[in-house]
Amino acid sequence: MLIDNLLRSDLPHIDLIAGAPLPLDNPQLIRVSARGLTFHAFTNVVPESRALLVFLPSARSADKSKWQHPQFSRWKWAQHVPVSSLVLDDPTIAGNDLVGGWFQGTRENWGIDAAAEVIVAVAAQQGIPTTRIVLYGSSIGGFSGLMLAARLRGAYAIAEVPQTDLRIYPYLRHIRSMTELVYDSADVGLVAEQFLGRFSVLERWRIEGFVPRCHIIHEVSDEPHGSSQFIPFVTQIISSHMDKINNITFEIVNRGCGHAALSLDLALPRIKAALDAFT
Repeated sequence: MLIDNLLRSDLPHIDLIAGAPLPLDNPQLIRVSARGLTFHAFTNVVPESRALLVFLPSARSADKSKWQHPQFSRWKWAQHVPVSSLVLDDPTIAGNDLVGGWFQGTRENWGIDAAAEVIVAVAAQQGIPTTRIVLYGSSIGGFSGLMLAARLRGAYAIAEVPQTDLRIYPYLRHIRSMTELVYDSADVGLVAEQFLGRFSVLERWRIEGFVPRCHIIHEVSDEPHGSSQFIPFVTQIISSHMDKINNITFEIVNRGCGHAALSLDLALPRIKAALDAFT
């Protein structure tokens, strides 16, 4: 199976940003660089696809024996959707022990900007506009999707149990580890003062002056994550009087599973509903 070769060092490096063609033999594992960062990508090109579905990575497993780099989340789901798909890893966590990188990239090159360039390049080769890009992720991937949707004007994000403000993340030790590696400081508050638009979804939207189309799924039993991330976010959204606030939809589920992502059978109807809106 193709995914068994994830650790190969000889994956083809495709310069998508410069216009190099994306391989059409489905599926493909490739490397692609943007803004000084190297991404690994799992691509599944569907001829004449009407949309591009982008899967974003969640946190690494608590069991380090299961870690792989690159890390692809939901890559098997590609076979269940009728459109082209792109599964990205996060170059922030390459060669280190971070549980997650939140697509921070480096101090000089924000990973969200670089990822946006890769996504646009993949979509452009298939004639897919940003208004037909769906971003899907949970937790860290949900945070990344909400950030990317603000950069990719018109894209639609489905974010499950997402982080929304890394400054008040309940497991701050993971943020400290990330900021120490990326920004040379474990002082999250100090780093966030300088790079607030990389740490807070709402601040990023304010900077962009844009509220993206997004569907945010909250699990009632997801604590303390819900009270530190979801509730403050909703409260601030309601009080912000931001334009286009109707671009956001919230879905509350109660499966009693805590901070856990939806299974394929539960997620697929939501993905297909987003894709059906493009027909």
